[in-house]
Amino acid sequence: MQARERAASSGESAHRADQWLLLLHRDAQQGRPAAMASSSKPATLRLPMPWHQRSTTRTRIHPLDTVNMATSLLNLEVTTLLICGFYNLGFAAFHAAFWSLFEWPARLRPSGTINAAITQTLNIVLTYCFLVYGGALAWAAVGSIDPHPFILISGAGFWLLRTVLQPVLFSMRDRRSVGMTIIFLAGSAIHVAGVILVVS
Repeated sequence: MQARERAASSGESAHRADQWLLLLHRDAQQGRPAAMASSSKPATLRLPMPWHQRSTTRTRIHPLDTVNMATSLLNLEVTTLLICGFYNLGFAAFHAAFWSLFEWPARLRPSGTINAAITQTLNIVLTYCFLVYGGALAWAAVGSIDPHPFILISGAGFWLLRTVLQPVLFSMRDRRSVGMTIIFLAGSAIHVAGVILVVS
C-alpha cells in the first residue's frame, strides 16, 4: 500500500517537473522569466482604432432635438456635412424643375420618342439619387453621425466629373455655363472638405 502511494507521489512529482521544464523552455524562447510568465497577463497589441469606432467629441443627438441641434451646428464637421446635404438636395429640386424650365417633353420630341423617354427617365432617376444622397448627408449632420469617408469621396468625384464635362459638352461662351461650372467645382470642393473633416 505504501509502495503504491510512494509510486503515485513520485509519478505526480515527475509530471510537475515535466510541466515546469516545458514552461522554462517556452519562456526561454519568448525571452522572459518563468515567474513573470506564470503570473503576468499576455501582452496585447494595441492597434489604431478604426475611424468608425473612434470616440468623437461630438455627442450623438436625435435629429428632432432642436436645442442640441443648434449647438452641434457650431461644429465645423457638422456644418460641412449639412452644406453637402443641402447642396445635393438643391440639385434634386433643380432637376425636378426641368420639365418646366426646358418645356419638357415638348422640346424633346424632335429627338425622337425613345430619346425623349430615355432623357426623362435618366433625369427622374438622377433626381432620386440626389434626394437620397443629400438627405442621408443632412440626416448624418443633424444626428451627429460620421458617414463613411467613401460616401463623401464618391460625391466629390461625381461633382468633379460634372465640372470636367461642362466645357466638353456645353458652350463656355454663355455666362450661365461658366457659372454652373463654378458651382460644380465648389460642390466637389465642399465634399473634399467633408472627407478631410470626417477622417481627421
